[in-house]
Amino acid sequence: MSFTAAEFVQWLADESIDAAVDADAGVSLESIELRGVTLDSRTADANVVFVAVAGERTHGARFLPNAVAGGARVFLVEGETPAAPTNGVMVHVTSARRALAAAARGYLKQFSPTIVGITGSNGKTTTKDLLLASLATKRAGGNPGNLNSGWGLPVAVLGQRGDEEILVLEMGASEPGEISQLTAIAPPTVGCITNVAPAHLEQFESEDAVFETKVAMVEGLPSHGTAVLNRDDARFEFMRERVVTGRMKTFGRHPEADFQLQTSEQRDDGLLVTINGCEQTLPFFGEANGLNVAAACAMAAEFGVNVSDAMLAMSRAELSPHRSRVLHVAGRTVLDDCYNANPASVSSALGSLSRIPATGRRVAVLGSMAELGPQGPSMHREVVREARSLGMDALVAVGDAMIEAQTREWVPVAPWDSAPSETAELGGYLASVSRPGDAFLFKASRSVGLEHAVDSMVQTLSMGA
Repeated sequence: MSFTAAEFVQWLADESIDAAVDADAGVSLESIELRGVTLDSRTADANVVFVAVAGERTHGARFLPNAVAGGARVFLVEGETPAAPTNGVMVHVTSARRALAAAARGYLKQFSPTIVGITGSNGKTTTKDLLLASLATKRAGGNPGNLNSGWGLPVAVLGQRGDEEILVLEMGASEPGEISQLTAIAPPTVGCITNVAPAHLEQFESEDAVFETKVAMVEGLPSHGTAVLNRDDARFEFMRERVVTGRMKTFGRHPEADFQLQTSEQRDDGLLVTINGCEQTLPFFGEANGLNVAAACAMAAEFGVNVSDAMLAMSRAELSPHRSRVLHVAGRTVLDDCYNANPASVSSALGSLSRIPATGRRVAVLGSMAELGPQGPSMHREVVREARSLGMDALVAVGDAMIEAQTREWVPVAPWDSAPSETAELGGYLASVSRPGDAFLFKASRSVGLEHAVDSMVQTLSMGA
């Protein structure tokens, strides 16, 4: 299933989006079939709308020739722009973000899936991946990667096949009120809050402000909807009060949780998880992921999938890149969780490293945590102190904030004190000084690019194995 350029333009008109359509002679909007949108001219082709946005440094319109060369025929352009490309359709709008939101709403109305919304400070993507795995026998889709923002969510929605019965959408928030904006695009019937923890504090100023934004996921559920809440979260009672309509299900270690996490134990072959008496070993690390499994089980039950079947399906799941992966290479164990980080997720990952079976040294490779605001320096120091208290044999710091914290709280010893700061060089260096039996954790905010060190280390060890 796809949509036409005519339908795309009509969805904007339905929401009174002021759009000026400029089509070349002989071009029929009804005849142009589309399967999505892109803001990257390198992925533009004949079946996607290329979106040109006015940025801080440049305007996306400068990449129109690249999009045309890729075969694109429909262009959504913000503000004043050049004339429409040859054999194409130019749609001029004041706000591309508002236009994409309107188009996404129009597309969803066309095939009306049951929407599952997932938000939280940690675990959104993993919980989404696990739920999708448990719904493998159904027509289900979700946002690829972390297309979960005001820009990303509409792109994800418009890229769906259009025949999904269930649409699992993680929704992230980098500014106050963003979850309300996202649920207005894709109103969930099932809404889950994995947890509330300090994250994006530059924008939110406090954890209370984070809560106020996240709780919007369950405030507007329909009367036939279901809120899925973390029974262990310190703000659980406040969340429960905000569930005005619909039912509620809970997950967590708490004895009153509907989906009780009874075991979450790191083993050499994965994470042993027991929920409501059902036991399964899952192919990733991190005891905290047991809560994500429990949340996914709670949501899967809404679609008739029992805990045992859901967990069996999750045991075959492939998580999104650089999230909770456990790799065994040349006798070393590598815990790859470097896609993103905040104090709570780093603390959890350090706990996993401290408990994972290892006969050699335990080495935490930690990068800076972004967007923590004025509390950032103290939070970085606290993470370093925790690594020390857990008995890590070494801490390798990457990024200015983490290096500064290490300087204050940790004295590196050879050979870790000579680790290079460049991530591409770091991987090879760690491979050269490591020994069989060693275990490494890689954890940082996305902006650090620590995945390059992981890939380089694994490649170097693999070549020498």
